[in-house]
Amino acid sequence: MVQYFRPSGSDCAAGRFLWIFPDAEWDELGVPQFFRDILRDTAHIPPHDTTDTNLVVQRRQANGGLKPRLREALLAPEMQSALEKALERINGVAGDPRSFDRLHELLEQQPYRLAYCACRARRSITRRFFDIK
Repeated sequence: MVQYFRPSGSDCAAGRFLWIFPDAEWDELGVPQFFRDILRDTAHIPPHDTTDTNLVVQRRQANGGLKPRLREALLAPEMQSALEKALERINGVAGDPRSFDRLHELLEQQPYRLAYCACRARRSITRRFFDIK
């Protein structure tokens, strides 16, 4: 259901995509065709960590048109059962560490790091080089 590309490391060198839910599972999950089409449309979007100015512009333009389509699709009644099934698979089972592998893969692909707010005081080594308005 969700496709993530790892833009660096051995996966990139091998040209492989990292799939959280491969195409083969979309039928089992009941993913509607309109959502599959949206996911396939994301394949051409440059990675979030690109520094090439042209690719950054392309990414912003593509995301601008994609976000409303994605929002509408995720709220569609046809998607609700697929989302529930996907969440069941990705959430894992207490006592079975391997069942959390998909969740771990998903979190590893995010462009941010999740942290408990109390960690901020201990890891306050970041500096602000810009104003936030």
